[in-house]
Amino acid sequence: MTKRVRVLAVINSRIQKLGSFEDYIVEFARKAKTLDWSLGLVFPAIEAADFVGRIDQEQAEIHVVAAPWTSKQGVLELVRLIHRFKPDIVNFHFCGTVHYFPVFLFCRLTGVAVAFHYHGEIRPLNTLQWRNIHLSAIRMLSLSWNRVITVSEANKRFLQALKISTPIDVVYNGIDLDRFLQSSAEWKGKIPVKGDSGTLNCLYIGSMIHRKRVDVLLRAFAIVKERCPNARLTLVGGGPLEETLKALATELELNDFVNFTGLMIGYPFNELSRSDIFVSASESESFGLVFAEAMSFGLPVVACRVGGIPEVVADGETGILVEADAPDALATALLTLLGDPQLRIQMGEAGLQRVKRKFQLQETIDATYATFDRLTTNRSI
Repeated sequence: MTKRVRVLAVINSRIQKLGSFEDYIVEFARKAKTLDWSLGLVFPAIEAADFVGRIDQEQAEIHVVAAPWTSKQGVLELVRLIHRFKPDIVNFHFCGTVHYFPVFLFCRLTGVAVAFHYHGEIRPLNTLQWRNIHLSAIRMLSLSWNRVITVSEANKRFLQALKISTPIDVVYNGIDLDRFLQSSAEWKGKIPVKGDSGTLNCLYIGSMIHRKRVDVLLRAFAIVKERCPNARLTLVGGGPLEETLKALATELELNDFVNFTGLMIGYPFNELSRSDIFVSASESESFGLVFAEAMSFGLPVVACRVGGIPEVVADGETGILVEADAPDALATALLTLLGDPQLRIQMGEAGLQRVKRKFQLQETIDATYATFDRLTTNRSI
């Protein structure tokens, strides 16, 4: 009789909203139920109440370890939980600091396979120094992993540059395209046809943190509004820099042109529906799931040529990519699209087709479980 596989996913996310990563977790649980595998999910907190109900439907166990995971108490609780659950595989997400070494070591010493999901920030390879390459924390931690799952070829190259010898599988992030297409169709009847009001809407969705470089985006938009006064920018998301960025918008005289919505718990389908262009000035992205989400709504993308973004956004086909930290270049790309409605439509349609070909959630889930299958013996999915 085939042994039932037990998987414990340790996910360092507080689940504050309902978006594509949360969709991933639900489908991850659904796949386990389909395979008749036992699945446990571990979080530091769950702040989006509806999420629990969705997981309960898929019969996965939910565990909350409330103590800070970088503290001695948090580490001990994680180890005790792994000991009680007795998994065959532990899949770690967002657990890339040295504080987790005792947890990885416990898995190694007890024969539990570790699949480490690397979503992390990546640096340009030419900026790496000897100590980064040979003595990085991530390299030391990787000695306790059995396999790495990462979200882009750019991430894989970065990990290989750090001399990580653990086998690496690239599994692109995916979205629930059916849900996005259904929401797009529903909102079409509620939102005026784009351009009817004479306003052209640009949209950013993401955290207000340094690496997202919303400051660069605001400086670029200050240039845009001088040449295209009917352009508007909506910024969806929260974070530690939100008040600083609002002050910068005031300084740049953008208050009549920029709208800060703050963090939205539900996915902002309404903002996607009313927008003409999706834009980001982020200087570091492992993948950029939000770009695939925007492309599913037929939006052309303006972003920076960094990390995994060129694997998501086809430059010149589904959007325009520019160098990072270059407000002038970002503004020029935005103005190109703002001034050419046919190009916006063409790139938007190409973007949707690209998502259909490359970034569907079920393919992501299947590829992830294929990696788990490699960590077990005499088993197939």
